[in-house]
Amino acid sequence: MTNLEKLCSTLGITIKAGSMGRVDWEGITADKWRVTLRFEGRSLTTTFHVGIGQNGAEPSAADVIYSLIADARCGEYTIETYCSEFEENPDSRKAHAKWQACKRIAPRVRALLGEHFEALEQAEH
Repeated sequence: MTNLEKLCSTLGITIKAGSMGRVDWEGITADKWRVTLRFEGRSLTTTFHVGIGQNGAEPSAADVIYSLIADARCGEYTIETYCSEFEENPDSRKAHAKWQACKRIAPRVRALLGEHFEALEQAEH
């Protein structure tokens, strides 16, 4: 069990996940999930993609939180920093759309995790 999994369990973060089937996601085949995280009376619902190497296994709260925290941090970047970090063209509509998605999810992730955001971010997964 990773430190992030332990922390999620200790804090009482729960997940409900429903499969949305296999999809083509950014050029790869992935399992798409609709997930709802619950924590301290708050909730966040979003989609989550997992490579087919996971053989359809339901994502854990730690898996989703790890990804959402990374997205939230990217949403705090400027478009130039985002594109530099991920070797994207800042004039690309696709890169801009990905960055905007991160910007939209960032406040929702911070609202869900509250004062625990940084501790969860630091936990190894």
